[in-house]
Amino acid sequence: MELHEIIKILERIAPPELAEPWDNNGLQIDVGNNDIKKIMFTMEINEEIIDEAIEKEADLIITHHPLIFVKPAYIRMDDVTGNRIIKLIKSGISVYAAHTTFDKAPLGNNYYMAKLLLLDNIEDVEGEVGVTGYLPWEMGLHEVISHIEECLELPKGYVRVVETDNLIMNKVALCTGAGGDLIYAAKKLGCDIVVTGDVKLNIAQDAKAMNLALVDAGHYGTEKIFSENIKKQFDEIMDDSIDKIQDSDDVDERKVETFIADSNTNPFNL
Repeated sequence: MELHEIIKILERIAPPELAEPWDNNGLQIDVGNNDIKKIMFTMEINEEIIDEAIEKEADLIITHHPLIFVKPAYIRMDDVTGNRIIKLIKSGISVYAAHTTFDKAPLGNNYYMAKLLLLDNIEDVEGEVGVTGYLPWEMGLHEVISHIEECLELPKGYVRVVETDNLIMNKVALCTGAGGDLIYAAKKLGCDIVVTGDVKLNIAQDAKAMNLALVDAGHYGTEKIFSENIKKQFDEIMDDSIDKIQDSDDVDERKVETFIADSNTNPFNL
């Protein structure tokens, strides 16, 4: 399948217009190989991911976290990002990032996490990156914590928690990744608890002052779901387009092998 066809599918899943102004989404490295045979999906790119992509002969890496956030003035070997860029180009591997475009996509990270948590009546939070929904039944805070760890397949005791005086939790706001700022909109919307990652101390202090429960399930913990979600959507669209082709030669040309990286990109020890 040609690269521009793959990008068209990705933009259908995660429309470019959903990107936050500060973000850098889309094609980040184009090595000029239009005949894509293997695609690797990963939450982010590090040395282990690049080595795995080389070993498995991937032509394209689709990552959630952009390899390049800010356009560099120059690229050099003794810089971490520069070294990764050079290694990828030398290895003939292109890179595409779907970051806030996928966070805010109709079936993106936030929606997918809400479904994993079995939330009902899922709605976008207007003007924010995040969604609200209702727990499948009313729970106490500690039951909610166990529910989150089980649904997101996190080790027991993995999350950090700001407790409240409220005995019953019902309405939830969530944002995968670093979404601590969501607490202010969540409070106005009558939420009992916010689930996100990378919570800063001042955000935790504000949540406590507002008597709003807050669960920090980690940046990795809330976004490791990216690869399985976007791969499933990509495969469904690709397979549907191939099913419409009658010529067997054209079918072979459009077939792409997709796989999720095995390498663990979580820098923290669990």
